[in-house]
Amino acid sequence: MKMEYNSTQSVEQNIHDIISKFGLEATSEMINNTKDEWIIPNFLAPQTITMIYASAGAGKSLFTLYLAKFLLQENKFSQIHYLDADNSPRVLKDRNLNQILDSFKDSFHYYFIDKPKNGDILTHLSKSNDLDGALIIIDSIRNFINVDFTKDDKITSFLDRLQKLRTLGATIIFLHHQPKQSEEENNKAYKGSTAFMDSVDEGYYLSLIKEHSVLSASELFFTLEPQKFRFDMAVSNFIINTDNFKFKKDDSLLFANNDIARYTAEYVIKILQKHTDGLPKSKLIKELKDLAFRDDVEVYRKNSLWRFMDKFKNRLWTITREAKHNTIRYKLINS
Repeated sequence: MKMEYNSTQSVEQNIHDIISKFGLEATSEMINNTKDEWIIPNFLAPQTITMIYASAGAGKSLFTLYLAKFLLQENKFSQIHYLDADNSPRVLKDRNLNQILDSFKDSFHYYFIDKPKNGDILTHLSKSNDLDGALIIIDSIRNFINVDFTKDDKITSFLDRLQKLRTLGATIIFLHHQPKQSEEENNKAYKGSTAFMDSVDEGYYLSLIKEHSVLSASELFFTLEPQKFRFDMAVSNFIINTDNFKFKKDDSLLFANNDIARYTAEYVIKILQKHTDGLPKSKLIKELKDLAFRDDVEVYRKNSLWRFMDKFKNRLWTITREAKHNTIRYKLINS
């Protein structure tokens, strides 16, 4: 049956006109002019939402506090607002928060948020007129959520507020927790709905090494592993010195146990970068052996090599078994 329209009503007949009322149409010029900007290369990009999660006591808050100080020192943000609903003033005194506040009085703002009041804080923040170029840190996200963690629709609706802040120019980092882990192995899962990871630009699993052959007694070594690998994000490693506040990115430490590990990693990465589809086990070991012989250096071989490769599975490369050829294939992540 033909539908009759009242001639006095305004009828929108053009699909383009209808959709354009709800969003901005992409153009070739717009996409070409989009800059690949970094705040910290391959770790943090501007105007993104980043989740950092770990088990209890892994150092999430300590890492993020020192990260904030580093970003201010490097003039990466005009203002940083740290919303803390997890830690007490006593804990922050031990972390020398007072010295950081004294150093950045006009640009670093640290708030102890009362849990009963924080349900609507993100909604109110979206009314701010100075979000562009600001970093907002939320520690931790569980204290700002008053809905069921396990419900996708509830979490998606809540995180829409963060996405609105991002649209208005803010960069957001929020901290999150893991469910209880076994002592033998950490499954790198986070608490609650999959919507947490779905709604962020990147989610990092944080791990802490307190003792390392190249670390002093006052240094901590953090590894942050991306789970989505957007925007060329990569495994990143940082050293924090709790005595002098130094914070530096140092990916060489990933293989700093000994020269054999360092050369093995360097050559494996170099080999896999050439073979974007990956390499079977036999070809990888042959190319590795040839490179090591050429440069007269020692690398891992046989069982030691495969244990080394397993150690960094899904961090630097993927490992898959091909049933057709009954072989194992190694492929560099992001290649």
